[in-house]
Amino acid sequence: MDIAAIQEAFGAFLLHIALAVLSLGGAYAAYYIRLAAEKARVQTARLRDGSARAVLDAALDDVQRLAELSVGAMEQTTAKCLREQVK
Repeated sequence: MDIAAIQEAFGAFLLHIALAVLSLGGAYAAYYIRLAAEKARVQTARLRDGSARAVLDAALDDVQRLAELSVGAMEQTTAKCLREQVK
């Protein structure tokens, strides 16, 4: 086994570790986004004005969806860059 094969295997190993950490970070981010949105929903449920509550709930749904999409897109973009650098 020559040094080039060892370096290639080690590079692939590091790539897999980096992708795993990136995926775990994305999962934590999505989890905390959902937690924050749920907390905000509980607080908006206390509002007496029904129309204001409906507007805030719709806004929270939009923000949560956009935040989760952003986290997913950043994760995919970073993973793509890492894969290209290893090639």
